[in-house]
Formats: sequence, C-alpha cells, structure tokens
Amino acid sequence: MINQQHIKFDDEREHKLYEIWPGKNRFYLGGRIMIGPSTDFGPNFFTWGGLILLPIFFTISNGQQIWEANKLLFICTLLLAFLTLFFLFLTQFTDPGIIPRKNIFEIMNIQWETESAWPMCETCQIKKPPGSSHCKQCDNCILMFDHHCPFVNNCIGKRNYKYFALFLASLLMQGLSILISLNKINPEESNGLTDFLLIIVCFISAVIGVFCFFHLIVILSGSTTRQIIKHLEPTNSFDWIGRSQQLFNPTMIIATQQQEFDF
Repeated sequence: MINQQHIKFDDEREHKLYEIWPGKNRFYLGGRIMIGPSTDFGPNFFTWGGLILLPIFFTISNGQQIWEANKLLFICTLLLAFLTLFFLFLTQFTDPGIIPRKNIFEIMNIQWETESAWPMCETCQIKKPPGSSHCKQCDNCILMFDHHCPFVNNCIGKRNYKYFALFLASLLMQGLSILISLNKINPEESNGLTDFLLIIVCFISAVIGVFCFFHLIVILSGSTTRQIIKHLEPTNSFDWIGRSQQLFNPTMIIATQQQEFDF
C-alpha cells in the first residue's frame, strides 16, 4: 500500500529538501542532522544513558583502587568508553544509505540508474539494488539494508554498518576491560557497588559478545542480517567497507514560492 502525503507551501521563502521528506526521519539544525523515528526514543535514551553512566559509575566506585593497581589499564578502559560513545554517535547520525523516493529524485533532477531485474518498491516507486530493502520503521529504502536498530535510532545499512560493527566491538572490549580491572581489586577492598557492577558488566558483555560473533559471521559471509534471517541469497558485497556518497542533500533548496508536492 502506498502512503499518500500532500505538502503545500504558501510562503515565498526558500524551502529545503528535508522539509518535504516523506519518510519518518527527523531533521534538526536546518537539515544538517538527521536521525530515525521518534518511536525509538526509549531504547535510544536507555543506550546513551547507560553507556554514559557506566564509565562514571566505574570510576566513582573503583577508580582509585584500579588506578593504584594498574594505571594503564584504567586509562585504556576510559578510552574504550570514549570510543564506544564515538562509534555510537557515528552509527546514529550517519545516513545508512537511504535511497530517495521517485518523487524526490525528480525534484533533485537526478536519474536513478537501475537494472530491469531489480525488484520494485511499491512505496518509494523505485527499483531496489540487490541487498536493499524498505524499512517499515523509517519508511525508506536502504542500500544493503542490514536491520533497523531502535537502540541507535537508525537503520543499519551500507553507509553506517562499519560504524555499527566498531560500536559493538568497542563495547565488548570496554566490558572485558572493566572485568579485568575489577579483578585487580583486592577482595578485601571490594564492596556492594563492585559486585553490582560486576554482574551488570558480565551480562552486557555476554549479550554483546553474542552479537559480535553473529556479525562476524555476517561480515565473513558477505551477507546481511536480513538475508541470514530470511534465508535469502547473500549478495557477497563488501561495499560498506569503503566510503560511499550520500544520495541526497537534505539542505538542498527546492522551492522559492508557492509549490505543492504529492508523495
């Protein structure tokens, strides 16, 4: 079923592409920042809050003992915490590889090159390259669509998969570093906070370890999460490793006077 959307501009100011964007993405700072749908707020807030509080809690509860036991280990743990947040930021705020809808390509005056064998997306009215799929949460077609992750408030696709993989790897290494650090503490100096932190980090590390192992299989097979779950033929594509260009510019000026758009 095709979602219909009608937008009309009655003023004469310049309008930008993000103002008529038909998907569920949200834009801020004049279209310079794009994130996923508002329905992901809870899981995404939990992710950011947890990953910010974890190193703070680690430092407050055990920082002094670990610093005295092994300064390098303490510094490495905090650096890994920073890297985890850095890759989370890149994963969330990088365009995953959105393919604009037919109407958007027409507005941008760009011809979307396709092949006859590619399947048609009835919502976007475009032909999808191999490995691409329409995300129901974001309401966009994504190049090399892996999955939609509410915890990072974004789809995972061709342009941000490498950041997502590095996010998982750095989070796992951070967890292991914290566990090694806690092991350096003299049992006589440990407290209830240490035991609580140990349980939390063990659980997180175990879960993330499973995800890391799964995505290692995804990477080595040249497939995607969607293709593995749905038993689809892998595309054997490693295009996500390189740098790919964004297919649209949200800040592109598209109107200077009264205009109407139908999607």
